[in-house]
Amino acid sequence: SAAMMSEVLREHGYATASFGKWHLIPDPETTFAGPFDHWPTRQGFDYFYGFLGGETDQWHPELVENTEPRRMVPPPGREDDYTLTEDLASKARTWLLRQKSLAPDRPVFMYLAPGAVHAPLQAPKKWIDPFKGRFDMGWDLYRQAVFERQKQRGVIPPETELTPRPAEIPAWDSLDPDRKRVAARLMEVFAGFMAQTDYEMGRVIDAFRQAGQLDNTLIVFIAGD
Repeated sequence: SAAMMSEVLREHGYATASFGKWHLIPDPETTFAGPFDHWPTRQGFDYFYGFLGGETDQWHPELVENTEPRRMVPPPGREDDYTLTEDLASKARTWLLRQKSLAPDRPVFMYLAPGAVHAPLQAPKKWIDPFKGRFDMGWDLYRQAVFERQKQRGVIPPETELTPRPAEIPAWDSLDPDRKRVAARLMEVFAGFMAQTDYEMGRVIDAFRQAGQLDNTLIVFIAGD
């Protein structure tokens, strides 16, 4: 019953594009037979490149371009290190630079929702390795350390009190050694996945800088999942 931001901005002359996760279509409408009423290109976006649903494999994603299926084809020599997050960032950069090259005065609206850091937690080894051992202390001590660091850096007021650990999360010391190893590894992969995403989103922001539009752009960054 309400217009989406993309529809409103498109009516006001913006070029619009959506990249990444689009988890907004009723299941019966997600096939390539349509109807496409709730797909991005019918919701105010000129262009869409991403995946439907809540998650997809980072190395072998099920991709869609506009309303057509697209098989992921890594560039030559990149068959073993393709990841969806990098692909989305590259496509977003290309779209933005093309827009500003061909229609420099036309404003743009880009919606970019990478699969990170939603499940499945998948990231290249080079991004995970720097976090090896960083979480062996467990979540109880780690959250305390992060909390104190936030106070030192002025992120939160110095008088802030740390909330109790939720009852549904067990105390770290109550876990047996095997569960601790699995949990610590999970945190390492999550951190690596987020670090990679941070880097790739930086590449997109750099495209706005390259186009001379960084100081003319409002960036809204939402960390979810």
